[in-house]
Amino acid sequence: MARANWKALNPALEAFAAKFGASPSEATDAVQTAVARLLDGRTRWNPAEGVDISDYMMAAVRRTLSHERHSARYRHEAPFDDVKDAPDPHADPASSPEALKARDAARLEQLRLALAQDTLALQVLDLVTAGIAKPADQAAPLGLPISAIYDARDRLSRCAKRIAKEDAEEQKEGRPA
Repeated sequence: MARANWKALNPALEAFAAKFGASPSEATDAVQTAVARLLDGRTRWNPAEGVDISDYMMAAVRRTLSHERHSARYRHEAPFDDVKDAPDPHADPASSPEALKARDAARLEQLRLALAQDTLALQVLDLVTAGIAKPADQAAPLGLPISAIYDARDRLSRCAKRIAKEDAEEQKEGRPA
């Protein structure tokens, strides 16, 4: 699609998002997310199917807004009565970028140790940490069917959730993670 068409399409998509009740910043975010997903290959538009790009992108923006609203509706966050009651993220040294990076590295190492006997899950983990996130892109270099990749990703996800749950329980008990 020519640049001039994208330039004309962007404001139209933002206006479309605003019609669905999005604020100007939410509309911009939704449009940028939809375009990024298309350009990254996370969604696919096939002109041979006869769907106009503007119709496709409007549907993508609508899906993005719907997902954001659904996520916000079911997010379990307890609001603070007053801003003064909210914790200061800068007051806790454990929330510094260096501490978060160290914690992520430790969790990644925990995950590697927990999956020591699962070679395929470890290979998938290595691909994910290398930036190869799509199962199809992971299956190709490993020469495996995509179903095997999905199974390994499920095992990887269950193990990561178990480790995160254990860390949360340790923090509740006052032990360092």
